[in-house]
Amino acid sequence: MMGQRRTTPTVGFPRMAKTYPKDEVGRFISQLDKKAQQLLKLADVAEADARQSSYQSYMTFRDKAGEFETFAIIIENRLKALEGGPDGELEDKFDRITVLILTGLIRASIKFFLAMSEPAVLPLGTKEVFIGELRSLHNSREKLMGDKFQSKLSPSDIDNLKRAEQILMMVIERAPSLLSLDEDEED
Repeated sequence: MMGQRRTTPTVGFPRMAKTYPKDEVGRFISQLDKKAQQLLKLADVAEADARQSSYQSYMTFRDKAGEFETFAIIIENRLKALEGGPDGELEDKFDRITVLILTGLIRASIKFFLAMSEPAVLPLGTKEVFIGELRSLHNSREKLMGDKFQSKLSPSDIDNLKRAEQILMMVIERAPSLLSLDEDEED
């Protein structure tokens, strides 16, 4: 068929990347900032309760932190696809909020792990909590130690990171008893 152009079906091929308006992403970042402030208040309550061997408010805090992290991932992806290209001001605001929350998570984790390391007998469910917290603390620490955030950390944030690493090592030493890493016995 002369004169007719063959087109390739688009099924299976990625579409052009979608872009997002800066004002929409800016609103999302403002909402994230409000959520960050709420999350930090929950962290304070959780830290106080952890001293009394109560982990319920800490678990509420961690659930909200998970929601925050999910929302942050969405925003981060939208920042990469802004209409008109990158916006340094929006990226800086997002990074500031990210550092605020990650350092808050580390402070809360430090308090939680210290409270967790004190009793001789740990409450039921500690193993499950421990696994998630260890992963979260490690991931937060690794992210903050990256080049992107180094210049945004205060001296107290750096001290908390060092302290978190020490506590992480202390808890790892205790981990085999928490995680039952010994070979499973067959009945």
